[in-house]
Amino acid sequence: MTSIFKIIGLILLTINLSFAQKDRYVFYFKDKSGTTFNLNEPLKFLSNAALERRVRNSIPLDQSDLPVSSNYIQQIRSAGGKVLFTTKWMNAALTEVDTATLKTISKLSFVTRYEKVAPGQLPVGQSEGIKSNENQRKTQETLVQLSMLGIDVMHSDQLRGEGVTIAIMDSGFPAVNSAAGFNHLVSNNRLKDSYNFVFNRKDVYGYDSHGADVLSILAAKSGESFTGAAPEANYLLYVTEHVPTEFRVEEYNWLFAAERADSAGADIINTSLGYSRFDDPSMNYTYQQMDGKTAVISRAATLAASKGILVVVSAGNEGGSSWKYITAPADSPEVIAAGSVDFKKSISSFSSTGPTVDGRIKPDLMAMGSSTALLFQGTTVASGSGTSFSAPLVAGLAAGVLQSRADKSLAGLKGVLIKSGDRYGNPDNQYGYGIPDYLKMRTITSIKKEIGSALYPNPARSASQVVWRTGQHMAESLQLVTSTGSLMKINGQWSQEKKEWLMDVRLLSPGLYLLLSRQGNSMVRAKLLIQQDH
Repeated sequence: MTSIFKIIGLILLTINLSFAQKDRYVFYFKDKSGTTFNLNEPLKFLSNAALERRVRNSIPLDQSDLPVSSNYIQQIRSAGGKVLFTTKWMNAALTEVDTATLKTISKLSFVTRYEKVAPGQLPVGQSEGIKSNENQRKTQETLVQLSMLGIDVMHSDQLRGEGVTIAIMDSGFPAVNSAAGFNHLVSNNRLKDSYNFVFNRKDVYGYDSHGADVLSILAAKSGESFTGAAPEANYLLYVTEHVPTEFRVEEYNWLFAAERADSAGADIINTSLGYSRFDDPSMNYTYQQMDGKTAVISRAATLAASKGILVVVSAGNEGGSSWKYITAPADSPEVIAAGSVDFKKSISSFSSTGPTVDGRIKPDLMAMGSSTALLFQGTTVASGSGTSFSAPLVAGLAAGVLQSRADKSLAGLKGVLIKSGDRYGNPDNQYGYGIPDYLKMRTITSIKKEIGSALYPNPARSASQVVWRTGQHMAESLQLVTSTGSLMKINGQWSQEKKEWLMDVRLLSPGLYLLLSRQGNSMVRAKLLIQQDH
């Protein structure tokens, strides 16, 4: 009898476990009703860094900047769902639920739709250990990959990314906090933020080494033998890729990381990841969906760009496969997708090709991704091949150019990068617009014109003065509009020599203002953030 009861007990336990199986779903909400935040008080829900970038780039705040409704999140929790992350940009929540809870939450009035993004609960173990990159070998050819883009000259111009913040989304960053090649990042406090979205914890300094390799191409230094493209930039490190499995949840991990990067003040996002096929075939994308509007990560990349962040991604390594085309998010119209060439500037056989399904040129730019020099484990000069390693070179070039802009504006930067490509006049879907060149970017006269008017310092302190550089003509009038819509005049002194106004803002209250500058028949607008003086 005892054995029979044990068997029955095991059967019942198995049945209960099967019913208790929890999977990960994303629930989308119809609105942000009930939120306690409003767009007139942005510092209550956006960091200073995120708001500063929007001001610099004249990007208006919108509903996507508001946090999701805390009321909706509470109702999901009350129904038995475990909310892991929320996304304000897409107004949704990643949640662990069992079958019964899924049915309950899906019927809530504010849930518009849901999708399964991964089987099982959030991983609790460690990802696979440090991996070497395929075709690794020792090399001393660091200079080749830099000089191909003119980054060596950029460095001689003292442009190494200082003051620019770059976020990297990848699979792990082992030894970055301890290896000699990254010591300058640690000692100079250039590792500004990190988070592991795969395991929902802070630790990023382990797991697969791919992210550390990518970071080394951007930031590592090792004597005279190795230097990254932007070694003086600030870095944000986020783990979004789970190497042992491939499910759509990783696209959402990327989205969550992008929102955190936004808040942390990222100017550039580099991601050497691409998605088309998953362990669950029902999640797969087809080439017909490479339109920049379908894949979750492509839509997320477009949203990141809309917040003033330059997004540089790898085009993909499908050139020699049956797929052959770019992978998401390289299909987004707002990103720079980097393909790969070798040291002779010939297209790498693995480099994914375009076009997008709607006929846009892809990849956008090319850099050395065959036998690219990297600093493996932060100590050993080695090489790896893949568009994963061409993308950080393009991102590093962008960081140096961005550093040269007094107002740190991203306006026109993407266009200038593409215009500097050696195939700009004759692009195709294998080579894109070609290999970008710092020397061309430096000599293109439109680079300053594209910056347009400059307003700095921005944000300003309430006990300071602000410079408004028009670049051409004296503004006939200067006015400020407060966040509540009130119009106020502002005192300014014009310098004909410098083509700029010196404006007194010492009597202004802290807050966000809109500056209106009339020049002839045109009205120039810029946002100005005044912070409390300490």
